[in-house]
Amino acid sequence: MLTPIQGHALLLAKGQELGMPTSFKRDLEVHDLEILKRYPNQPHLWYLYPEGTHLWAREHFKNWGLDFFPDLAETLPGGHFFFFTGDRLHPLTLLQAVEIHAYEREASRRIPIMGAAKILAS
Repeated sequence: MLTPIQGHALLLAKGQELGMPTSFKRDLEVHDLEILKRYPNQPHLWYLYPEGTHLWAREHFKNWGLDFFPDLAETLPGGHFFFFTGDRLHPLTLLQAVEIHAYEREASRRIPIMGAAKILAS
């Protein structure tokens, strides 16, 4: 498991590689680090888009409706979803982000949905 500082370095590097965000840089530079520090050692879903970022710890997104990520991608287009496992940053399609979200919603039963279990296990 990476420390929050090390994990944040992965997010910063990906943002620099993709040239994002161009507007609300504090999302990436400050707020994402705060979230990693507040919720260490757990998976996070991350949305990097041209204007900013959104980073959610597992406990945040597990209870949301399954339309949340499709609505987000439509409202804030041009972004990229990632799954941060605590030591690696995995690029995701929108469908994979929804699958992980659904998987977490079903955590009490642990029913793997399509490829989400494979992503979570890697």
